[in-house]
Amino acid sequence: MNALLILNTILILLVLITLHEFGHFIVAKMSKMYVHEFAIGFGPKLFSWGKNETSYSLRLLPIGGYVLVAQHAAKHFFPDLYGYTEENDELIKTHDMKIPIKRLYENVSFPKKILFILAGIILNLLFGMLCFYISITIMNHNGSGKIYPYWLNLGNNLNAIFTALGHIFIFNFSHMGSVIQIGKETKGIWNDGSYFFLLIGSVSLSLAVFNLLPIAPMDGYKFVGLFYHWVTGKPMSEKLNNILNIIGLSLIMLLFVGLLLKDLIS
Repeated sequence: MNALLILNTILILLVLITLHEFGHFIVAKMSKMYVHEFAIGFGPKLFSWGKNETSYSLRLLPIGGYVLVAQHAAKHFFPDLYGYTEENDELIKTHDMKIPIKRLYENVSFPKKILFILAGIILNLLFGMLCFYISITIMNHNGSGKIYPYWLNLGNNLNAIFTALGHIFIFNFSHMGSVIQIGKETKGIWNDGSYFFLLIGSVSLSLAVFNLLPIAPMDGYKFVGLFYHWVTGKPMSEKLNNILNIIGLSLIMLLFVGLLLKDLIS
């Protein structure tokens, strides 16, 4: 895969990841949650900015992102951020922050928590549908005389995505591809407007559906955890949550490496 295809892949992933995380971010801000960081990518920071409560960062590995909101659980994963914590009925005080208790994730309403968790998926779905609409519109005006029905094409692509993800549970990965496959598919996208939007829409819908999986650290897992808390009246135990996170991350990494090897071999 040449440099241009690699650059195409990185640009597409960065745009769609940023869109996904922006969904979480905007809901957090509208819900008055205290947002520590809006990050695109994982690993070491390449650069960051922001002077008020929220910092914005671009990190080395463009394979995801996160919106870090203030919550009690975050103290275990980001001890350097919280440092020594003093807490009373109104504030959490750390070395350089004073966070109102009411702005913690745990203390916003249940509907706002649901919307916060699902916002990234919703934006990816809407953006994917918009891209499909633009792609179909271009094809219907290309002078061929053939009309492509929007909902049929959208339904066919969603069915293909769900089918591919369904094969994960029977360990059949022949219908799935890694970032290498995405890179190969980007060849010629700048010369064909319809294909450009079709590919970006397909990747956006794939990200949305993939994030629905109830596997840590996907949004689907967070939704299941929130629903469990709502039904039982208590959150999942920290020990169980840590175990499920380790298992989930391991499975995601194995899937990522496996698909990468498959595409390299083929």
